[in-house]
Amino acid sequence: MRDLQGTLSGRNWFLLFFIVFLVFFGYLQMKFTQADLFLAINRLNTPSLDTFFKRITFLGDGIFFGVVILLLLFKRYSNAALGVVIFLSTSVVAQFLKRVVFADDLRPFAELGNEYVLHQVDGVQQVMTLSFPSGHTTTAFALGLLLAWKVFPSYLGWFVGILAGLVGYSRVYLGQHYVEDIYAGAILGVVITFLIIQFLGPKMEEKFGERSVLNR
Repeated sequence: MRDLQGTLSGRNWFLLFFIVFLVFFGYLQMKFTQADLFLAINRLNTPSLDTFFKRITFLGDGIFFGVVILLLLFKRYSNAALGVVIFLSTSVVAQFLKRVVFADDLRPFAELGNEYVLHQVDGVQQVMTLSFPSGHTTTAFALGLLLAWKVFPSYLGWFVGILAGLVGYSRVYLGQHYVEDIYAGAILGVVITFLIIQFLGPKMEEKFGERSVLNR
């Protein structure tokens, strides 16, 4: 309950960034079509941005989340345990939506590649199916909220939020998703993580306390 009160009092800067993210991209989606938004982002490219987004997109990779969970073992078992539950929960839900509910949703290169000349980043393989929602964005926002809420000082929430937002943007820039895919992925990651922290966080703290690999 203390965590929830802290959020409502505005101390969690990550969630404030998340709200800005939702408002900004929600407004764009009301004004423009998904194809128009994708083409606008796809055309705003430079070699430097190609390199930057090709690298930062891996912050939304499941392997990176796994590495962070291992590092959390050295700080607190309770946070590492939360990380495992959050990663598994968000991954299962995202993949269920991708492969069952929205299995027919095609990715931008499959739908627009024959009609427009699209920018493709060297070394990035274009996936054609299973577009909605963006799994990388789900993972990035889930991990970001966990770190901002349970690990980092509250003032770093904006920084973590920006990194998560850049991961989402990278998925569009690299041609892998539409804006609606990353929008849904961000919501999915934050909502599931929020609920797990609220309802499971206190139980994990009670079970593990301050224990870690370095403090048994």
